[in-house]
Amino acid sequence: MNDEKDARRDERPENRDGKDGSPGSPRDDKEESPDEVLRADSCTFTVKKKPACLVEYAVTAFSPLVRSARKTAVRSVAKEVTLPGFRKGKAPSKLVVKRFSARVNERHRLEIAQTAFEACVKVTKQVLDPGTKLYFDVKKCSPEGAELLLRFETRPEVPSVNVEGTELSFTPHPPVDDKAVEAGMERVRRWNADWETIPDHSPEKDEYVVVTIDMIESDPPESIAKEVRLHFHRDKMARWLYDLTENMKAGDTEETLSVPDASAPEEKREHFSPKKVRVTLHAVQKMLLPDLDDAFAKIAGADTLDQLRKSVKATLENEKALYDHRAKRNKLIDYLLTAYPFELPNGYVRNAVDSHMRHILSNPEAVKEFKAKKPEEQQAFLREVYRQCAHILRLIHLTIGVARQHGVTVSEEEVGDLVVRLDKEDPRHRSFPEREKRDGARNRLIEDKALHLLSSQIRWREEEAKEASQG
Repeated sequence: MNDEKDARRDERPENRDGKDGSPGSPRDDKEESPDEVLRADSCTFTVKKKPACLVEYAVTAFSPLVRSARKTAVRSVAKEVTLPGFRKGKAPSKLVVKRFSARVNERHRLEIAQTAFEACVKVTKQVLDPGTKLYFDVKKCSPEGAELLLRFETRPEVPSVNVEGTELSFTPHPPVDDKAVEAGMERVRRWNADWETIPDHSPEKDEYVVVTIDMIESDPPESIAKEVRLHFHRDKMARWLYDLTENMKAGDTEETLSVPDASAPEEKREHFSPKKVRVTLHAVQKMLLPDLDDAFAKIAGADTLDQLRKSVKATLENEKALYDHRAKRNKLIDYLLTAYPFELPNGYVRNAVDSHMRHILSNPEAVKEFKAKKPEEQQAFLREVYRQCAHILRLIHLTIGVARQHGVTVSEEEVGDLVVRLDKEDPRHRSFPEREKRDGARNRLIEDKALHLLSSQIRWREEEAKEASQG
């Protein structure tokens, strides 16, 4: 339940009718459940379950509750105020009510709501999470009784998952055949290639250009790419950059507009904003590939060319196994979120969105990018974040349920090891609160183990692999 400050704040009219998207009135078209009439010692009430895990108690409080709450409210205010001629907390009740009537009345409504809520929950045996907020509206109040509405969010009702006998399909990675291995060997050659700089020369097909690209609309100019090597090929470069550098030589600098290629997807062309850029060409180079022999194999970390080929094949097979694992995982997640729908409390999802946005906007570049969006683009971005957070939370609840059902556990040592690894992988992760990091790591480990268990129970069917180049 809210503390006193939060409860007073949440009594505002916008929280009662939900105009701000609060739990007062979830925006959901699903039908509400019928009322359930119950009785407590100090009140009667009806229970109405609403969408988004919202529960509403319509309470009729009896006179003893109202009168007791009044006395408690007066005593509470009296302890906080000071009146001339009296020590703090020692002023007569009648004088406190006279001088601080508005404060007493406000505290009275709060006490009625809190006392009635405790009485109702005792009857319903409602399980609440720590920090559950109570939204209330006292409609009528007199010494004879009171009528009020109490609203609060409950835990989601998570369905039990059973995938035994379920068949799902996935598209596997292309097989690791001789062609794929030779393409992998070619990549290793390119990684170990030497480079020959060609002086006083404009680039030709399949040569390479070393360029720096700066956006000059900002002051100072913003670096987009610094001395990057690009394959000079019409199909491997942005068309505007290819056309610009085609007649440049080392040391030349040109300015132009970056524009999307005509062959780019329509959505990308619509959202692409042309930028004025400055391109400096530092060098034109030719790739010098090493011969495929045992000497090259030693440079690449193998004793012989045959061993190098076996090593490349093993690497490609590991990549295929990882690709297939991820493909199955993604299909399974999509299936779970579709086959086992359930509602989440709006406040629960909003807290996740707020946390996610704090992490995103801790990056100055992300702040700049977000502020550059149009208002409608910002709203679309936030809606997508909300959708993603809701999916993540649903998956967490489903996998926790699977873990409990099958006795899957995660040790504190596993959690600590993952936290250390994530800290190393992402510097921003180190700044997160320790409890948040450990909770996130624990949920991630449970999710991985639960999904692995479920995947082993699925009958997987391979779809025909699409043609894909491994070179």
